[in-house]
Amino acid sequence: MRAARLYGRHDVRIEEVPTPVPGPGEVLVRVRAVAICPSDWRLYEDGHAGGVVPDHPIIQGHEFSGDVVAHGPGVDGPPIGARVAVEPSWHCGHCDSCQRGLTHLCRNQVFPSFPQRDGALAEYIACPAYACCVLPEGIPYVHGALAEPLTVGLHALRLAAPRPDEQVIILGAGMVGLSVLMCARAMGLPKIALVEPVQGRRQRAAALGADPAVPTAEDLRAEALEGDVIFECAGEGAAVEQALSLARPSGRVVVVGIP
Repeated sequence: MRAARLYGRHDVRIEEVPTPVPGPGEVLVRVRAVAICPSDWRLYEDGHAGGVVPDHPIIQGHEFSGDVVAHGPGVDGPPIGARVAVEPSWHCGHCDSCQRGLTHLCRNQVFPSFPQRDGALAEYIACPAYACCVLPEGIPYVHGALAEPLTVGLHALRLAAPRPDEQVIILGAGMVGLSVLMCARAMGLPKIALVEPVQGRRQRAAALGADPAVPTAEDLRAEALEGDVIFECAGEGAAVEQALSLARPSGRVVVVGIP
């Protein structure tokens, strides 16, 4: 099969590699759509992301959807032909975190597109059957590929549990910041401000319901606007400091971005 392999900064090569064979409990997915995560971009642009520095060529891509085309041993679903979005945080099911139901904190977590497992910028990928979520009728593959960043925003909101009378502030209008914004609007939260220096992103956030959407934290301070709940979605150290400075007494800060 063909795959896009990252060899280092600014060095991606389309190569022929063996098609993976699904192991016990796994399915083979024909990839239909892949979203580019900021961590993918940082590995390409900087050679590292979130403390990870690959020491060998890797296939990137962990936000993806596709079709189930084969089962490994012991798998009875999703059925062959199912259209699926794939959750990319693969857990062992045996460690203390998994036993407590905290599978996202698995001590043996495998994350495709990072060095321990190739990702989905390829024609096929083998992945755990339990990680596959069947796409509802009418949901296109490209939307399925965005399920992972959307759930990041939803999880952040569930952790903070903002009330309708509380002021929400979002720092950053990349995919994660916009996912927090869209989920917050879907939950009926009326008071959502957003800080984003890039004009195009800021305009998109305003169109999705951020009010105000401003270029700097200073603009919020000028309006004497403080937050009950602040979501740091930029992944920069300075943004964490800004989030803390914008929180009113008893405010909550959720650090979502990966530095």
